[in-house]
Amino acid sequence: MVNALNVTMLADSAGIIGLAGASLEGEYFRQVPLKIDPEAVTGLLSEISGTALKLFFALGSKLGSENSIVEISTAELETITHLSKQTVREGLNELQSLGIITRLGPNVRRKYRLNEIYLKRGK
Repeated sequence: MVNALNVTMLADSAGIIGLAGASLEGEYFRQVPLKIDPEAVTGLLSEISGTALKLFFALGSKLGSENSIVEISTAELETITHLSKQTVREGLNELQSLGIITRLGPNVRRKYRLNEIYLKRGK
């Protein structure tokens, strides 16, 4: 299994650590996908509604490996979750008030930053 330590050790043994060590490590971490951390979310269960939790997992399913930002429309969230427009809006408001997401950009195709406290890297 390749990990950041192995990449660094290989670069060091090849004599290129000064040239590429940090960038190889950074590249490895950019390729490891972000996902929701179930252990971190467990602490939210007494505070969060089922609707908000469903929306959080829908947003989490769209995470990439670059960062914790997801670009998705409310219509797409409605389709994924089978929730009404009003229910999606209320759930997103709850997620924002709990500090789980931050809304970015215009309403049309909004971006959401998921709080990295509830995320982890890995399979």
